Amino acid sequence: MCAAFFTAAMYAFAGEPITLKDMTSNVFAAKTISGINPLKGTSDYAQISDDWKRIVTFSFVTGKETGVLFDVNKTNGEKIKQIESYEISDNGQFILIQTQTKRIYRRSFTAEFYLYNVKDKSLKKLSTGGAQQIPTFSPNGKYIAFVRQNNVFITDGTTEKQVTTDGKFNEIINGLPDWVNEEEFGFNNALAWGADSKTLSWIRYDESKVKTYSLQMFEGAKPTFKKYEVYPGDYSYKYPKAGEDNSKVSVLSYALETGKTLTYSFPLDADGYIPRIKSTKFADRIVIYTMNRHQDVLNLYKANPMTGECSLLIKENANKYVKEEAMEGIRIMDDYILFPSDRDGFMHLYLYTIDGKLIRQIEKGKYDVIDVYGFDEKTGKTYFQAAAKTPMQREVYVADKNGKVTCLTPQAGWNSAVFSGDYKYFLNNWSNRNTPYSFAIYNNKGKVVREVLNNNKLIKAMAKYDLPTRDFFKFTTSEGVELNGYMVKPKNFDPNKKYPVVFFQYSGPGSQQVVDRWSVGAMGAGGIYESYLTQQGFIVAVVDGRGTGARALNLRNVLT
Repeated sequence: MCAAFFTAAMYAFAGEPITLKDMTSNVFAAKTISGINPLKGTSDYAQISDDWKRIVTFSFVTGKETGVLFDVNKTNGEKIKQIESYEISDNGQFILIQTQTKRIYRRSFTAEFYLYNVKDKSLKKLSTGGAQQIPTFSPNGKYIAFVRQNNVFITDGTTEKQVTTDGKFNEIINGLPDWVNEEEFGFNNALAWGADSKTLSWIRYDESKVKTYSLQMFEGAKPTFKKYEVYPGDYSYKYPKAGEDNSKVSVLSYALETGKTLTYSFPLDADGYIPRIKSTKFADRIVIYTMNRHQDVLNLYKANPMTGECSLLIKENANKYVKEEAMEGIRIMDDYILFPSDRDGFMHLYLYTIDGKLIRQIEKGKYDVIDVYGFDEKTGKTYFQAAAKTPMQREVYVADKNGKVTCLTPQAGWNSAVFSGDYKYFLNNWSNRNTPYSFAIYNNKGKVVREVLNNNKLIKAMAKYDLPTRDFFKFTTSEGVELNGYMVKPKNFDPNKKYPVVFFQYSGPGSQQVVDRWSVGAMGAGGIYESYLTQQGFIVAVVDGRGTGARALNLRNVLT
């Protein structure tokens, strides 16, 4: 009987049926653009070539090639086969080339790095002592700090100095966050150079008292562990569960000229966090972030790397907790600090002096700012993404120094931007729940300069399937909370019949599944999996529960 029901439902569908093979192949794969690296202060960007052998620069305006920064076939010294990633020094004279990457956790990895001199095209290994992590250029480009096996090193490309010696797996980590800090605070680099390149600061994690968690390891694939082909092995690491001991954290500074190390002095609870350290343009100042265990107080300290003295710059008291995304959005600039906060009930942007004095709130309204694209110190304009029209959509905005806010992307749906280094142009990625991505260059006044990429071929190819649409709906709970959802029904839907329903949700804090973008759905790709289920006679429904994202503070923080 069930088989007859599904067969009938499938053949009643007007379009060509979707197969499981279609979903797992490239039939519904949308073209996209990635790897755009804006070059500081210019309207050019860098990108790795399709064959992973060159770093090429292009114009945002014309899309034409403007130069080649690196070519694996045109180097002196060492030779490599391909580029996996790269980093350019602030002065543009050196490039770090990443190869042989091996993933550790979500954001952490080891790799073999090579140092490339743009002027003489020489290429040499950054270090011969083993794979490195988070190599970080000094401001003057002369030095590179990195971590190997939980210890900090500094090299000038010729001479290597080991700065710490106490690093040990599952005990002491220097310059890298431990697992829980990396995962929950969303970063992988805990190093900060002084502006004069004479000091290096880092966060030290003592996880010796954190309890150990063990995972079974199997042969798997990508990577394949042949040693576990017959019997599984174990991977044990420090994993603090709720209420258990976290790592003890501190911040240290090393002086390159004297070789002396000091520990910064600032207030921190015994179970407190240090979720970031940041460089500034001042030789006598880095910025240290601290949080309490409850994560409802965030402090920014001005810290002197030569004396270890610290003083409070900004103190943020949150209603329930400080969002990690808001902390990530903080920008430490030459003369200002841009600070996201939901202190007025919505996530907005606040501008401070570099000494922590509040200047003004940049924009206002009953909406959340989602992402910060940057602050142009020359013009006083702030570029950001917000969910101002509806929580299900995103727009790109600019706020001028007088508080006037202008939408730069009026097309309804989901807009996200990559701005040029001079903030004159941006690459906009637009889609909605029924239309795959299209990319276009806009100027900073919101005028389209040129189309870069569309998915018209995919749209045409999908027409033969006669796919159902994803329809938004709202409802109010018994507690008076309005929730958003979407539903996908079979094309031959009969309101007088009963259908089986597949209902799924996540509803993690600040998350969203009910969004007007192409990646909507359980498997992304325009909800193709949901469309497949409707062809089998199912209705698919998704609801964002209480506490999900892009809504007011009192709706997000509903739990006491």
